[in-house]
Amino acid sequence: TQVKINNAIKDVLIFSGGYDENQDGSSPRTADSVGGAIYIVDAETGAELWTGGNSNTFDEEFTEMLYSIPADIRVIDINGDDLADQMYVGDMGGQIWRFDISNGSNVGSLVTGAVIADFGGATAAENRRFYHSPDVSVLSEGTSKYLMIAIGSGFHAHPLDKVIEDRFYVIRDSNVYEPPTSYTKLTESDLYDATENHLGHVSASNTLVQQTAAVTALATKNGWFIKLEGTGEKALATSATISGELFFTTYEPTATSVGCTVSAGTPSLYHINIAGATPVINYDGIGIDTELTKSDRKVQLRTPALPPAPQRLRIDGQDIVCVGTECQTITSAETLIKTYWLEED
Repeated sequence: TQVKINNAIKDVLIFSGGYDENQDGSSPRTADSVGGAIYIVDAETGAELWTGGNSNTFDEEFTEMLYSIPADIRVIDINGDDLADQMYVGDMGGQIWRFDISNGSNVGSLVTGAVIADFGGATAAENRRFYHSPDVSVLSEGTSKYLMIAIGSGFHAHPLDKVIEDRFYVIRDSNVYEPPTSYTKLTESDLYDATENHLGHVSASNTLVQQTAAVTALATKNGWFIKLEGTGEKALATSATISGELFFTTYEPTATSVGCTVSAGTPSLYHINIAGATPVINYDGIGIDTELTKSDRKVQLRTPALPPAPQRLRIDGQDIVCVGTECQTITSAETLIKTYWLEED
């Protein structure tokens, strides 16, 4: 990407400090000795332009950057000027970070940031980790716009783990174009628990009273989360948001029913509305399309393996979402579509 330092526009690489192998252990979160850092380097020379970490040896010291960061940094150009404006990433302690870039500043004032959410904890069940980058999109509701920061937790070093209670989170941030006045650290209590789908259609399993109460509750919160309720179910890849619809995969370790054979587990694809985790398609085939229920949020994938991230393809004007070799067409309401092409000589 590009950033502007003083009056010079620089082609840069932005990346994280990496993984601490101590995270291979399953004990509740403890500070790491390596990997808790963010780097911006000159793409031509490799020279460090800005660094952030948990000691005064970095250009910017972040005392809460205690845990390693193996994920890619999600870099956003929010105003379309070809300069990076914002960065988002999760860490091995279950924290989510936001950084804002002040283009045109000197190195000392280039980046500000802090933890904007802490979803980890001191118990074995709360030992949530973020191995993959968040998915960031913009949601318009009336005259208001929000950044929707989506990320799922999962112990990628131990996909068979059944102790950690993993979640999928979406943070709703109203600071779209400018840095926040102050960085507020959210916890689960600041998000709406959308697990039971009370925001969804009125049906035999969801009354109008429950729906009305859920809409009111969501309006007071800074986003939502759902519990991944399968035994050991976890998110092991980045999600994708397309036209306000969120796609992400999960993996649930399952025992084999046949002796002396390996079980590949249960991979699933979730397809929900990003505004409130409500289902989009009648995946379970039960009932009518105007009374979608909680079980319509996901469909089991046919390929037995750890599922990769959903990928968006666009072929002949049609949006297609693929997980590995399993693909489905979707209806896109977007009027501006990012398109890539190859010109052959």
